[in-house]
Amino acid sequence: MKQLPALICIFLFQFSLLAQVDYLKTYGIPNRNEDLIAIHPAAEPGQFWAAGLTRSLGQDDLLLLKLDSTGQVLWADTLGSPLHNENIFAFDRDPATGAMWIAGNRTLFGDRLQEPVLIRLDGSGAVTAEIFEAGSYNSDYGMYSVKALADGGALAYQTDPRTRTPSLRRYDAAGTKLWTEQFFDANVSRPNQSFAELPDGRFFTIRPYGSFSGNNYRAEVSLRSASNNIIWETDIQSPTGTNITRAGSILYDPTDSTLVVFHWENQNKRFLTKIGTDMQVRWQVETQPLQSSLYQHPWLFTGSDGGIGMLYEKGIELHNPETGALVQFSDLSFGSPNWDKALRGAAFSTGGAIAVVGTTTATASSDGYYGLLHGADFTLLEENSIGTDGLRDDDVNPIVAATDGHVFLMSVADLGPAKGWDIVLRKIEAVSGEEVWTKNYGSPGTERNQDILVLADGNLLLMAGQDNPGDTTRMLFLKINPDNGDVIWESLQPNWHAQYTIRGAATPDGGAVIVFQGSIPHPDAPGGFASWQLQGLRLSPMGEVVWRKWFEPTWSPGLDAGNSYIEQVVALQDGSMLAIGLEDEYAGLVLRIDAENGNVTLAVTLDPVTSSNDRRFTGAVEAPNGDLLLLNRNHLSADSLWLYRLSPVGSTLLRKGFKFGDFHRESSLHRAPDGGLLLVLSFSNSNWLIPGGLRVLRLTDDFEVLSETILYDDVLGPNDATMLPDGSLAMTGFIRPTNSDDMFLVKTLPVPAVSTQERWGNSSLRVFPNPVAAGQALQIFLENEFRGKVQIEFLGPDGRVLQAFFEEKTGSQLLISKTLTSSVANNLFIVRVSDADNSVARLVLKL
Repeated sequence: MKQLPALICIFLFQFSLLAQVDYLKTYGIPNRNEDLIAIHPAAEPGQFWAAGLTRSLGQDDLLLLKLDSTGQVLWADTLGSPLHNENIFAFDRDPATGAMWIAGNRTLFGDRLQEPVLIRLDGSGAVTAEIFEAGSYNSDYGMYSVKALADGGALAYQTDPRTRTPSLRRYDAAGTKLWTEQFFDANVSRPNQSFAELPDGRFFTIRPYGSFSGNNYRAEVSLRSASNNIIWETDIQSPTGTNITRAGSILYDPTDSTLVVFHWENQNKRFLTKIGTDMQVRWQVETQPLQSSLYQHPWLFTGSDGGIGMLYEKGIELHNPETGALVQFSDLSFGSPNWDKALRGAAFSTGGAIAVVGTTTATASSDGYYGLLHGADFTLLEENSIGTDGLRDDDVNPIVAATDGHVFLMSVADLGPAKGWDIVLRKIEAVSGEEVWTKNYGSPGTERNQDILVLADGNLLLMAGQDNPGDTTRMLFLKINPDNGDVIWESLQPNWHAQYTIRGAATPDGGAVIVFQGSIPHPDAPGGFASWQLQGLRLSPMGEVVWRKWFEPTWSPGLDAGNSYIEQVVALQDGSMLAIGLEDEYAGLVLRIDAENGNVTLAVTLDPVTSSNDRRFTGAVEAPNGDLLLLNRNHLSADSLWLYRLSPVGSTLLRKGFKFGDFHRESSLHRAPDGGLLLVLSFSNSNWLIPGGLRVLRLTDDFEVLSETILYDDVLGPNDATMLPDGSLAMTGFIRPTNSDDMFLVKTLPVPAVSTQERWGNSSLRVFPNPVAAGQALQIFLENEFRGKVQIEFLGPDGRVLQAFFEEKTGSQLLISKTLTSSVANNLFIVRVSDADNSVARLVLKL
């Protein structure tokens, strides 16, 4: 295993050369948050085991703690892979053996690949078994419920990778799977407390049926033998009728060998039902509304005195085990909407006290929370926060600009309750991707970054929306010295009810023309405002307003109540400005604006479709003769991405479609330094089993493809992109390599000016996941020229055939799932696909 990182580096290096990527780097501050999801009594009186997540180590890891009755940490450990973010869904401990089980999943950094995780620990907290199942392109794939059994084993539910339906699994104390049962019910929320074991090894389980989109729900409870033979199964019904009962948590009551079932009709109509091993209902009661505690699946727990407890995020109640009658309840938040705790797990302590765990946001970071409540009146006896204080630093909405050999990355970051959201600007060496400096700009209010421009004098203009408490919402413009990040001047301009999009382009005098969305006085309602309207202004080199106008749509006789949205502003050769975007939520919008006075000289909508289908323009480039070249993204998967060529007066000269996937939302259009036209083509698919891609097409101004450069054969959608002087591209977007939202910066090599042989060869064969885990199925995706009988071969690094098989390809696409069963040298093997005319190979790394 020590050789693995080196092999990964070699593989990535080879892939980068092929893919024309100079580097990919990420930027952002790791979050520092902890949260706890469950707590169980330890063997020692007054002590507890608790589990959750920690995000203080630069990634998400599983967290296991041993606490005393005051919440002080007696012992702690983190569990997780340095290449993954872990997530926890359930934690359970068996008091007889002391064995503990953690259920969840893990995600490879920068990928959607989910891998179910089940970990067994002994009574001291040492790991005795780790179970990792094959990955899937399904964000819900994981172990979402677990029950520690008296024989040291466990029951668990795992989600199926394709259908999201559950698989019931039984493991022994060594982590060996003894049996599994696949269910085929609908995709609905499932409780973490899905199992309850009887002393003789029989067990109860609850299974929810239904649909989020329909009003047809039921909750099935079954009693099964230890070997999973069904003894009986029945539906638990809400008192008001069938098909509206939603399944919740279950709890075994040892005082009378019965099962307590929580179920609900809606978030304020919830019930407890007790049912015996004879399938007879002992009692059914409605629980407290607790309006401030709308938590669908409360944590059920029982104490030595037999009391049945229910813990919500903000409330708690206790019921009599014999009758179900309410003994005590409390809204722990006292009705406060700003209560800074969210409770997840509870357990009775020595002497009848109740220990609870969850999360607190009282500090700048979210920390784990422990509280000890009086068992009779729920007053707070002890409390403690668990974790490391730090920023809530989610860096989002990255925007990129370049000047003087540097790339400037502008984002907005959550810096915690005291500071809120501030603008962050990073200066980055274009050649290496290394940070030169990072500066924050903000106020006591909230800033939202919108655009960044390189002005005619070489300085930068940052644009943002600002929400300042006690003041009108307004727009913030900062002129920044690119050498050191110092503010040259600040200009604040009112924009009542500012909504979205502030975009601009530089003017030759060192100022800028800005187009933005906001509200205007309504002509038919004095004192009222009409939202979602386009306005514009011109700033002088000193930040003063030269003019400010509302761009009333010339195609409507009066006020247009539709939603106008600007994506880009481009300076044209004649000194005018071109603003492109969306009109009325369904058509592409083109506005030509006189930069001297703000008058609209051209207003065109193109490609209107059904309302809300969003065919906005996202890219614009001017041709040498003054024609306008426009990119119009697709919204529906059946549509193509369209490129338009318009005359200077708005007549459509040419329209051409490109369709590489179902969606092309992060695609953009650029003019290369050599005058060529470049289309950054980012695409994804509705079927998560089929990956998307990122590539660059060099086009003529009539949209003929000259070359295609493949950057990635998976989804890496850029939020923004800009050309660099050497003909390369800098692209930025969102990524999550650590525990918080960060930004990536991809710099390509110079885009080739001639046709390449990469084009169909790489796009016709895609393999994923890559790297692939041992025993994991490799997905092989074929398209384009492959036809008829296709041979697929797994080859060793020396060319030796390890496995070979044939498939028949009759349509345009074929997805094959195969597993490599042979051992390979250096953890590398080759996938070769051939038909009568073509042969293509891809290198795969085996973990």
